[in-house]
Amino acid sequence: MQEALISRVRGILLSPKQELPKTIAEPGDFKSLLPYVVVLLAVGALADFLSAGVIGVYMQPQVVFGMKIGGGFTRAPVQALIGAVLSVGMGVGVWWFYAFVLDALSGSFGARKDMSGALKVAAYSATPFWIAGVLGILRSVPYLGWLTNIGRLAALVYAVMVGIWALPILMGTPENKAAGHILAALAITVLATVAVWFVVFSLLFGMFFAVGAGLH
Repeated sequence: MQEALISRVRGILLSPKQELPKTIAEPGDFKSLLPYVVVLLAVGALADFLSAGVIGVYMQPQVVFGMKIGGGFTRAPVQALIGAVLSVGMGVGVWWFYAFVLDALSGSFGARKDMSGALKVAAYSATPFWIAGVLGILRSVPYLGWLTNIGRLAALVYAVMVGIWALPILMGTPENKAAGHILAALAITVLATVAVWFVVFSLLFGMFFAVGAGLH
């Protein structure tokens, strides 16, 4: 399985137009694709945990009201571990929801309704973005943390391109409508994800605040 997964990721990243047709006859149910999704989500989660919880995130020196405040590394092991676990769990949910939206919008873009195909499109188009999660470790390298967001943004653009190539193959979306299909589904997914993350973090913040207040 490990060699097959590495081969699939390499194919999606380096030659997606040749790799995607190979996935047509493969199972596309949630259970079959879940290991692939979890492993790739774990890449970013592990990088973020190592950076924020083990090595420490580098904070650059700041000048506030004429006073220079020295930079350094900040670590938060517990919060980093919780964040890593949540990111994998939420990531699986986002993947499923992304596929659900792709399937729900299929009729509007001339595609066939096919949840299995949608799950494949969601998983394989997200592959570049998930792999780019490894760049989270750069937050621990002085003055290079900004490359994390730049790299992830570039990966997101490439992920959209992979999705545009994947939709006609796996869901039958006409090529001239594939860009609209993927962008509409992505926009809905991003908005829903931001809303859910806001609720989750609000609840966690309230819980930690309540626990902290109870200790005093």
